[in-house]
Amino acid sequence: SDHLSSQVVSAIRLWDESHQAAEQAWQNHHERVEEAARAITQERAPPDSWLSEVQYRERARKHVTDQAAADELLLSTAQQLATLEAQRVEYWKSFAESYRSCCGQQGVVLQDEAPGMVSNSFQAPQMPVLPDMPTAFGAVLQRVSAAMMAPSGLFGRGSDWREGATLVLTIHGYLHLFLPDPKDPKGAKTAADGDDTPLELVEADVKASVYAPRATKCVFQRRGQE
Repeated sequence: SDHLSSQVVSAIRLWDESHQAAEQAWQNHHERVEEAARAITQERAPPDSWLSEVQYRERARKHVTDQAAADELLLSTAQQLATLEAQRVEYWKSFAESYRSCCGQQGVVLQDEAPGMVSNSFQAPQMPVLPDMPTAFGAVLQRVSAAMMAPSGLFGRGSDWREGATLVLTIHGYLHLFLPDPKDPKGAKTAADGDDTPLELVEADVKASVYAPRATKCVFQRRGQE
């Protein structure tokens, strides 16, 4: 029981941390949306609020996952407590019966009946069903499959094009190049799997970004490097 309670505490703490992260991401996204609206009215290049939405959705999805894990552990703990309570009632009944039998054999007359214990039946609560998270493609003007030049190997050899990248044009004029990690089971999913649902894009897969409307030539920027 101590091990189970420590698991529950850890799960709830993780749920709380992911909730705070999702709340902070939403605040950042809200500020980015307001800044984009001001930039448009002032005819300045707006920040890409869609990318901050991607960041928020990633943290919100983790929050929902951690919440489900905490709910499952809490429900399991409640069921185990109900089982222990039922066993305790049975042990008490057995003890009371043995006590009465022993008193009868010794000729002791019990004035009052030994108090009994009532077992409370446990009914698992009906957990609310969370709706599916809406798609993150409302601010995407175009999304196409692309290929990306893979880094060259030793002595500059072995460079090649890698398929599986995604090029996204957002409503604010930003181009983002996503390339999921092929070792990631989620990123390894392709159209060959028979599922036409677009993959959920995550911030960690952004390989390059550029603000396109005023560019005479699109030069992608790697994150942190030109």
